[in-house]
Amino acid sequence: MELTYRGIKYPYTPPTVASAPSSIYTEYKGLDVRFRSKDEPVQPLKVEMAQAQAPTSANQTEEKLVSHLYRHALRSLQRQQQKSMRAKQDLQFC
Repeated sequence: MELTYRGIKYPYTPPTVASAPSSIYTEYKGLDVRFRSKDEPVQPLKVEMAQAQAPTSANQTEEKLVSHLYRHALRSLQRQQQKSMRAKQDLQFC
């Protein structure tokens, strides 16, 4: 099948769905209606799961705590410096 979009032609092949005949059927308005079931593709699982692990030693926990406290102190120092710079700028404009 060839489709055209804004004057550009390109070939199009619709995807096919693998299906298998089913034993389920019914009758609708006097006609036989047969159902088909979609074959589910069997794909190998590619799962790499990482397990959450607790720190194995107290030293690792202490290192994390120290680095957290250091970052917190550094942020607070930066905020204080910004406040003092703003105060100096406000005094200069008065």
